[in-house]
Amino acid sequence: MKERLLMLLVAFGLLAATTTLAVPAPKPEALELQVSLNDKKVGTETLRTQSGQEGRYDSLEASLQDKVQKVWKSFQQRATLDSQADGTIKSYRRGIYVTGATINTNLFSYNGGWRIGAQADAGSKPKVTDLKLKAPFAVLDERSVALVVLAAERLGKLGDMEYVRVDNATTGHLALTTETLAADGKHWTRIHLRDGKNVNLEVLKSPGGQVVAVKGLDGWTGVTVGQKVPVNLVPVPKELKEPKPVDVPTAVTPTQPPHHPKAVP
Repeated sequence: MKERLLMLLVAFGLLAATTTLAVPAPKPEALELQVSLNDKKVGTETLRTQSGQEGRYDSLEASLQDKVQKVWKSFQQRATLDSQADGTIKSYRRGIYVTGATINTNLFSYNGGWRIGAQADAGSKPKVTDLKLKAPFAVLDERSVALVVLAAERLGKLGDMEYVRVDNATTGHLALTTETLAADGKHWTRIHLRDGKNVNLEVLKSPGGQVVAVKGLDGWTGVTVGQKVPVNLVPVPKELKEPKPVDVPTAVTPTQPPHHPKAVP
């Protein structure tokens, strides 16, 4: 009887150890956006992020539509943004897959600088463009609104930095500002990324800090799936965001008790 009980305990211990070792790794954080082009809903984009001691890996996957020569066409878009542990970007790769064609575009470092290589089809010679670009920088791509969220995250640490548009191989300088908005008694935050010219991007965050809506390039926008943008958002005046200090006297004169003269006998 004792031997049987001992065997059961050993078996249970092995089972428990096996169960502990079999715990799956945590899934990467994900952000799913409902994407629109101007006023038309055109698909979804999902951003997944994995971070570790060796660096950070952002993967983007989208099923979208775009208007080409007055005809709406569907396509798949997949991209990866690979960064070192300190945030330095290593590369950005993007593929667009449509019926009968594949377009690959890569952003990569070369001899201390940066290049963009665009390949219209497998086996064809890529078109290479040299960039006047210095790290740190943010990566933007016309049809990817999720990259705006990553750009806002990067600029939030420095306030401003250079950027590159991978879709047309142009560069510039972005500056970040924020404004506080109110709706239903709660405060929301709108992040602005501007270059002072044609780039004017936005990220709207909820009172809890979650991404709710994104304004991207050239009419591309996104709203987080399951979220709604309040229609009654109004700017909060600065004087209401920063309450005025209350003047407190440094010394208080104690109140003297009333004087009652002694009665004359």
